[in-house]
Amino acid sequence: MIEINLLPEDMREVTGTPIPRMASIIGGVLCVLVLGFFVLQFQLVAIPNMVQEIGARNVEIKTLEEEKVRVDAILAQIDSLDKKVKMLSSLITNRIRFARVLDRLCSAVNDVKLEGCNSWFKQMNITQDSGTPPPGSIPNAKRMRIELLGYTTGATPEDRAKAVAELTTKLDYRFRIEGVDLNPKDEKLKGIHTEIGAKFYPATLLNQNYIDGMPVLSPTGLDPAVLAAVTVQPSGLDFTINISFELPQSMQMP
Repeated sequence: MIEINLLPEDMREVTGTPIPRMASIIGGVLCVLVLGFFVLQFQLVAIPNMVQEIGARNVEIKTLEEEKVRVDAILAQIDSLDKKVKMLSSLITNRIRFARVLDRLCSAVNDVKLEGCNSWFKQMNITQDSGTPPPGSIPNAKRMRIELLGYTTGATPEDRAKAVAELTTKLDYRFRIEGVDLNPKDEKLKGIHTEIGAKFYPATLLNQNYIDGMPVLSPTGLDPAVLAAVTVQPSGLDFTINISFELPQSMQMP
């Protein structure tokens, strides 16, 4: 049905906006205002604070990067010094080691007590041993070899040969028995000379050459007193003895 209001306009009842509709309008306006407030606050407060914080962090990162460069330089210096210290320590150790080797060589010569016989070394060479490792060798060890060129004297060839054999035995004693713990607690140290830090293998007589006539010393340039004190043996025996040894990896030079 259609209703028609025939009253004059000034007498008609004013019809307001429905309450639900008004509530939704007011709610929408409030939401827009709140959202606008937060957007405005974010733009005026949060973003400037974030920009300031980013700037502070960038300054801090730059400072840390500069500090890192300085620390890396100091660490590099420490590493370099550490390597030098280790190298010097190894050099000192090796000097002491080979000084002890020389001491035992001298002791072995003095151990030979044969009447009328004398022995001495003319030359010593220490080189790397590239031969096949013997049974029981130390894994990853550095293999070296001592080559001894020497001379013995004696009344007969048999005496000279006996002196060389005796010297070989004394060398084995000085390097493979004296100063060696044959039953160590650590199996890796078995056979290693405790003072030298190396494992020695039996001395080997490579060759011997009998010399029946020695050259006569010329007095030219020699002090007569020294020449008079020199006793030249009429005959002798040249020999070459090899002693192989191994340096465990922990005792090698860098």
